[in-house]
Amino acid sequence: MKEKKQLFKWLSENQFRTLYSSAEVVTFEKGRTVIRERSTEQVIYMVAKGRLRVEKSLHKTNKVLGFMGPGDLFGELSFVSRKPRTVSVKVDETVSLIRVTRDTLDKLDRDLQLFLYKRMAEVASDRISQIEKRERMFETRDKALMRRAFALATDKAKGVQESALIQEVVSKVPRLPMFAVSLTGKLLDDTISPREVSQEVKKDPSLAAMILKTINSSYRGLGGQVSDLHHAVMLLGYNEVSQIIIAEGMRRVLPDTELFSEIYDHSLAISILSFEISRQFNVAKPTEISTLSILHELGQIVIQLLKMKNPKLDPLFDLVDTSQMGTMLLRSWELPRVICDTVEFQGYPEFAVPSKIPEAVRLNVGVLYLAHLCYDAFKGRREIDQPMIFYDSYLTLLNIEQRTLADLVGDQILPAMVRKIAILPTSLTQVLQEFVERNEMFSLYPHFNEL
Repeated sequence: MKEKKQLFKWLSENQFRTLYSSAEVVTFEKGRTVIRERSTEQVIYMVAKGRLRVEKSLHKTNKVLGFMGPGDLFGELSFVSRKPRTVSVKVDETVSLIRVTRDTLDKLDRDLQLFLYKRMAEVASDRISQIEKRERMFETRDKALMRRAFALATDKAKGVQESALIQEVVSKVPRLPMFAVSLTGKLLDDTISPREVSQEVKKDPSLAAMILKTINSSYRGLGGQVSDLHHAVMLLGYNEVSQIIIAEGMRRVLPDTELFSEIYDHSLAISILSFEISRQFNVAKPTEISTLSILHELGQIVIQLLKMKNPKLDPLFDLVDTSQMGTMLLRSWELPRVICDTVEFQGYPEFAVPSKIPEAVRLNVGVLYLAHLCYDAFKGRREIDQPMIFYDSYLTLLNIEQRTLADLVGDQILPAMVRKIAILPTSLTQVLQEFVERNEMFSLYPHFNEL
């Protein structure tokens, strides 16, 4: 007993005798688990002999946080807080432990109870200090990693605009038709009227015909044909009119291939989702973000043109920053700066906090980022595989309540898409249908039957 007494110098000889005679001495063999994470037992242990390791489950693996040996006390945090264990404690070498339950502690004299609670508080305080120290270490490491990631990502963009080969390809991409450039700029102006838009559209008969065809599609159920262009623009709204204008402009200048159609379908889906996020959360300008979202993948199109022109350099072009490529093309088309700058910085949320993005386009970039996360969730991409490092920061930027991406998609974005299912493009409708089929819980709600 004298040997044991020396292990717990914070106990007097009488205190130790009382505790030792009241508590249970238990032995655990190597490999056994003494405390299991998330368990709720109200027990503290003091190590008399042997060695234990402390583990925490992180991403389906067990991370070793530290070790304990003779003289150590553990289990005090959950004992005092009455909350589930936050770690597991496993045996590295056969151990002898003094096991103190809450009933055992309650039967001790008041002075010894207070002394033990004081000791537990000291040990807990020391552990909290260690945790804070570890967090500061991780924070320093994370900042270094973020700086490195930022440098790698932004360095990748350097030199793109100086490349003679890239400049040549960009210069040979046909210009966006004048009606698309002119109307895009005007639709971003909050002061433009539906009549002004219709007057501009009339300058291009095929565009006017497309808008009238859209408004008179059978699914709109207007009960009669709309022949007045001004009326059609008012009924469609600026958002859909801008989508039609940009879509028609891109159709006239880009190759008519399956790959380019896929890129356009993706861009149109992001445009619709961006508009809905902007509208629902009253952030950024819905029409502006919707319009620029259609153009955000132009860099991918330029890359494909480069690959078609130089097939032997295919692997090298995959290393080129697509946002920079798109920005170059948009600027050559003389589109508004807000569009060019948003496209240039659209990839930043994957590796940078919002403050790294110019304030003028920060909200646009945040909405575009969130729209991509939602779309990829609809496509079945797991949250763990998405660029979520700064997700919470961008929710804060957009003034959106902190929640998981799954909750955001299921509670707000999906219902909004279902409400307008009749006017969504076929490609997006198909994505939503497959999402609902994979997630049976949504079939319980009547309004999802529309899909």
